[in-house]
Amino acid sequence: MAKENVVKAIAKVMIAAAWVDGKITSEEINSLKDLLFRLPDMTASDWAELDIYIETPVDEDERMRLVESLKMELSTPEEKRLALDALDEIVSTDGEISEKELELVEEVRPLIENSNVSLLGPLSRLMRGSVQRHSRVMAEAPNREVYLDDFINNKVFYLVSRRLELEEEQVSIPESVLRKLSLAGGLMARVAYVDREVNEAEFDAIADILEEKWDVTPLEAALIAEVAVSRRAAQGPRADPGTDPDPGGGGLRPAV
Repeated sequence: MAKENVVKAIAKVMIAAAWVDGKITSEEINSLKDLLFRLPDMTASDWAELDIYIETPVDEDERMRLVESLKMELSTPEEKRLALDALDEIVSTDGEISEKELELVEEVRPLIENSNVSLLGPLSRLMRGSVQRHSRVMAEAPNREVYLDDFINNKVFYLVSRRLELEEEQVSIPESVLRKLSLAGGLMARVAYVDREVNEAEFDAIADILEEKWDVTPLEAALIAEVAVSRRAAQGPRADPGTDPDPGGGGLRPAV
């Protein structure tokens, strides 16, 4: 049986591959679940470690970091085969393979196939070179897992931060203030969503309160309100503001 770290590394690459066409489907999520059934003792932290990649798209640099990390985890031919089979499954699970998915497979498959899983590998010069390349990729590429605590404990703040980073919005709110705004936005969104919908007037009220009480710009207030309301709709009415006790958020983690 493949080790836990190997299965999680494969799952992360599968998620990154699923994002290559700009979306992740329920069929792809189900393929991930099939893989993760190999790990019956997954903790909430384990689920969150995977869900953080499902929440927002994975770009090429981060995807290649995940592939490099997977290569370093593989230690047997069986684990290599599991990784290759999982890659093929995730891109074909909806019954068709797009051009982008085909390009991804052609790019990633050789990297996995050529990974060294022999017992002598760690002692070879080739492996030392691979480790050096791996370290360089890991150091330079994006790694959202450094924000895992925020993803678990203040998801509105995490999503606002990612939105600012990805879209390069011109917002100059200090981090400590942004955390408070995210919690406040999450609380107001929860109240507004008590009837399981947030109408335009309620959205405007959330944005206006953020703008007036915390002295932020209309753009900043609207951005936080938008993320908070969207997150609340995805979570449902029960979770606490700004947090998500189920890291899956309706994604990977099984319902209880």
